[in-house]
Amino acid sequence: MTRTRLLTVLASAVVVALAVGLVAGVLWWFGASRGHPTPFVKPPDVTGRTVEVTYIGSACQDGSRLELEETEREVVATVFAWQSAGSCDDVGISYTLTGTLASDLGERALVDGACRREEYRDDSDCAAG
Repeated sequence: MTRTRLLTVLASAVVVALAVGLVAGVLWWFGASRGHPTPFVKPPDVTGRTVEVTYIGSACQDGSRLELEETEREVVATVFAWQSAGSCDDVGISYTLTGTLASDLGERALVDGACRREEYRDDSDCAAG
């Protein structure tokens, strides 16, 4: 392999690696990995296919989303919230999120996905659910 060809291959590999890294970073920043599971206040409000949950978050919150995972037996509702870096006071702010189910809740259980995590075992919002 000539020196020119080797440099071309190496340069191409570097460009591909940078592009993959950039795409992965953008997907992480805007994608589903953003946010930390947060318990919601029980009970949630369910009307037809609409699920509305309220949770207590930070005054420094940057955003949140509600993820609904449906099976034949249950619906797992998980709030993901994130906040800006830096210090923030401990005052909790009430936030509400709404999601739409593919079909009515019916007899299925609606469970808090965050409460399935070990770190929230003793959380008052999880104990109430």
